[in-house]
Amino acid sequence: MNSSIRIGFISDYQLSREMFSAVAKEINASMPIEVVLSAQLDECSASARYDLDLLLFDIDERATEALAWVERHRRTANPTPVALFGRRIDEYVIDQALMIGCKGIITEDKSLETLGRAIVALSRGEVWLQGKATHYLINRLQHEQHHSPQGALGEPLTKRELQIVTLFREHPEYSATGMADKLNVSESTLRNHLTRVYRKLGVKNRAALLNKVMRGYLDAARH
Repeated sequence: MNSSIRIGFISDYQLSREMFSAVAKEINASMPIEVVLSAQLDECSASARYDLDLLLFDIDERATEALAWVERHRRTANPTPVALFGRRIDEYVIDQALMIGCKGIITEDKSLETLGRAIVALSRGEVWLQGKATHYLINRLQHEQHHSPQGALGEPLTKRELQIVTLFREHPEYSATGMADKLNVSESTLRNHLTRVYRKLGVKNRAALLNKVMRGYLDAARH
């Protein structure tokens, strides 16, 4: 078992690579984070095997080329988990990234604590989405709910239920009390909302909720 999380940071800008390596040293995560690969996109072969826990791509300037690289790498025998990192990640990039198997999308405006939690989660094979990406996925799921000819996903989520799903995804560490406080509702009201969300989406717990959102999105994207 590795004593640290080994990641690669891919960016065409030396300053960005240097800044990220410096930031990684400041992150106080459950495991040390070590940037063992720092390179430009053209220096990396998509067909190569990388002894890393995570590849993180700076996506701001060469999104099309980076996504094409990720798609080729995902077709190899032992692909490394990939996530995107950037300031300006639009809906097209989110759409393409998730279709080709990116595990996460991280925006640069997040705190060191949040960045550390994201890297740890991604290195374990979990999915990490926040902010715009989360809203986009939920909107796609809602669209599929409204247009499913068999009604497989049940009733559409209400605005409050969507808010709960988004809050849970962005802050998985929140307890029921913390979520209720953030939403300014009682724990009893929150439980009632969650019960309806689970019923509508056909899940039994929080972990299954994200999987349902992802699966609903991907199924819709394939049609």
